[in-house]
Amino acid sequence: MTSLLPAARGDTEADGLRTLVLGWLATKRSVHTCRAYASDLADWLSWCDARGADPLAATEALAAGWARHLEARSLSASTVARSLSCVSSWYTWLVRGGHAPANPAAYLARPDVDRDTSTTPGLTRDQALALIAAADQARGPQRARTSALIAVLLLTGARVSELTGAALEDLGTDRGHRILRVTRKGGRRQALGL
Repeated sequence: MTSLLPAARGDTEADGLRTLVLGWLATKRSVHTCRAYASDLADWLSWCDARGADPLAATEALAAGWARHLEARSLSASTVARSLSCVSSWYTWLVRGGHAPANPAAYLARPDVDRDTSTTPGLTRDQALALIAAADQARGPQRARTSALIAVLLLTGARVSELTGAALEDLGTDRGHRILRVTRKGGRRQALGL
């Protein structure tokens, strides 16, 4: 992930910044979150570097300019909100550790994101049935496992990582219904009906 960070003006400065970025990313549990946040921070640090600004002394005006830049790139509201939240969270960590005097993104307005609506395209009923049929007809010793995995993914809406992270002990019953307990995004445990 260090390759995502822009080259700073001096090697010592670049190494120090990399250490701070990697230290903060190490506090994140999810590899996917780390990857997205590393990209967000690389974009922010490139923005600062292009303006000759020291990211550890960044101002709210600089951060607001970056926010407007993100919006002008026609990024989705959720992407802009995540990027701003990422940078704000990094600065909160920096301030707490005494590495930065203030959080320049703390009070920036973020786009409204409807958490109950997703822009991710879903499968049609016919596509889902075709996927189940293809899994049922797969060859090899993993056919049953593949078929079960596809069915559980489609019927529960779980993430692949949630299912592959589950263990046999996570199967159970609740009020007479079969369930699978999974670890959701953010470490929250939830029972999914099977």
